[in-house]
Amino acid sequence: MNCNIIKDLIPLCSEGLCSEESENQIKEHIKDCEKCRLLYEHAPQADSTDIVTETPPQKNIFRKVNKKFKRHKIIDIILLLVIAGIIGVLGWLTYGQIAKSYGCTSFETIFQSLEVRKMGEYIAEGDFETYMDYVTNGHIGDIFTHSKIDEMRANHIKTLEETFEKAYGDTKVTDIDVDSTYNQMYADNSIVICSTLTLTFENGKVFSADFFKDVDGLYRAESMWYVAEDDFNAEEEFSNALNFSSWNEVYPLGVVEALIKNENPTKNMLLNKFHLDCQEAIKNGRDSFLEKGFVVDNFFFSRYRFDEDLEMFYYDVAMDASDSQGTAQLRTRIFYDHMGMMAPEKDQVVIYTNGCTPELEEALSTFFG
Repeated sequence: MNCNIIKDLIPLCSEGLCSEESENQIKEHIKDCEKCRLLYEHAPQADSTDIVTETPPQKNIFRKVNKKFKRHKIIDIILLLVIAGIIGVLGWLTYGQIAKSYGCTSFETIFQSLEVRKMGEYIAEGDFETYMDYVTNGHIGDIFTHSKIDEMRANHIKTLEETFEKAYGDTKVTDIDVDSTYNQMYADNSIVICSTLTLTFENGKVFSADFFKDVDGLYRAESMWYVAEDDFNAEEEFSNALNFSSWNEVYPLGVVEALIKNENPTKNMLLNKFHLDCQEAIKNGRDSFLEKGFVVDNFFFSRYRFDEDLEMFYYDVAMDASDSQGTAQLRTRIFYDHMGMMAPEKDQVVIYTNGCTPELEEALSTFFG
């Protein structure tokens, strides 16, 4: 074996990495080669104890590697689950956005829930000035009322503040909940998002209202609507005020329908459109008119308008009636607020006659009490 090979083997031999046969060949070679012998003698000799202490045992190395691998594996699994969850939620919301069916949740139902929750917070705080910024003016039916929007808004804010204080001034809201889903409007079968706002008060009272977006992107409210009961309470009055702030109208269709069909009106058809304190007088006037056999030939309610001086809404009303001798026409103005329509004052009722009996004229003049 030549010197070059021996020189390569000596470091391995000194570290104890050579086979026994290679080590014997080195020893045979250095007996005759002075240079290689000196190199062998000055080579650092391996200490078995040092090798053990400086080089970690193979078992410990694999244990650490295995532990690190498991940790990375757990992190990867968690990341995959998070990504899968995000994809699942996005897919679910996308499906809801496309399907727009009842019970579906979508991106827009979430955004509307957040907006309606803000409205609920303003109601809970009694901040109706800000709340009204979210309320639609899209249901103003008469072009002449558009110039009165500021007056109407101030009127609504005042009514909301007064009725809320009366109903919930002695308690505080403890929970605000909003549930938004797609719903179908009966009028035109269009799909809208209905957000149900529920306020829970610390004294156990619960208030609930549905909010829909109008064509102008603002909201209209629907809660109890003109409930005419003997035990009408402050909570129901606030509900009416909330509805009234976005609808601005009492629909008198029950009155017209009852009169044209010449039927005896029930509370649901007629009386619940009027204030509680005038319902009995109106019922008596209406019954008296029918009992005498008079006939309503025509009935007209104008589109609602706003009286700036009185700061109230009203309808112009005309009713044509006849008896066996002639005809007569009633002309009056019926004012209304969030609690319903009010019986007109006597000086607001005008009767025009055309050959009719005095009894018909009298029955018309007392028709609204």
